[in-house]
Amino acid sequence: MNLEPLIGNEILRKRENPIYVAVLASLVIFVVAFFSMGVSIATAPSTLLQVIIGVAGFVLFGFIMWFIVNATRVFIVFGDRGCVRFRGHRILRSLAYPDLTTMSYSVRAQSYHGIRLATAASLTLKAAKQSISVTVAYPSSQSASATRPACDVVRDLASTAIADTLLARVAAGESVAWSRGVSMTAEKLMVKPLLFSPRIYSIDALAFGNRYDEDTPIDPETTVTYLWLRGTTTTVAPLFTGGANYYPGLIAFQELQLARLEAGI
Repeated sequence: MNLEPLIGNEILRKRENPIYVAVLASLVIFVVAFFSMGVSIATAPSTLLQVIIGVAGFVLFGFIMWFIVNATRVFIVFGDRGCVRFRGHRILRSLAYPDLTTMSYSVRAQSYHGIRLATAASLTLKAAKQSISVTVAYPSSQSASATRPACDVVRDLASTAIADTLLARVAAGESVAWSRGVSMTAEKLMVKPLLFSPRIYSIDALAFGNRYDEDTPIDPETTVTYLWLRGTTTTVAPLFTGGANYYPGLIAFQELQLARLEAGI
């Protein structure tokens, strides 16, 4: 199936449901169904009822198997212009990056008794009335020369598209949400704590990073970053990396700071 006209060059493809899940489910259903059918037929009061139970059981078993097999034929594919969810030659869902309203992205380690088993990246893209989500294996360590993970490329493309929308709204005089309790306009950033009055800061008075040093690199598995008053160690607000529009908001924030710097404000 040629998806290039719809989503551009393919970046990431993921089967929505692993095949081993279908195999395991099939075995369980096979054992349970035939055991139940055997008991029902053995205890049925008439031959006609036994036949009806047998036919109904086989029809139900066939329907469930069809459903399981089809579930493993669903793929999610991300390109440089959008993403689709499809089965066979049928498009089930399609999202273009410029139409997105929300993106959530997080990288989490999966451990057992302190031993790291795997690292997974979870990505959710939402438009007005539909969404597409995927979880993929993520390299837990990257050398300087390694190719960027495909999921990071998709994250950045989607984030840039949403950031453009946020900046357009800001230019129109709106206030846009960034992280939990944090919103911004073209000149100001507002922090609304749960139990205290909102605080307002100038965009260019703030620094972003893992600590008060705004140039501190952020590890992919970091769950919280911070805004600081520039040149101090005073925390303004935490930013939750797995929250809705964390990455688009970060791009918009940096663009607003750059615009004010270039304007000499």
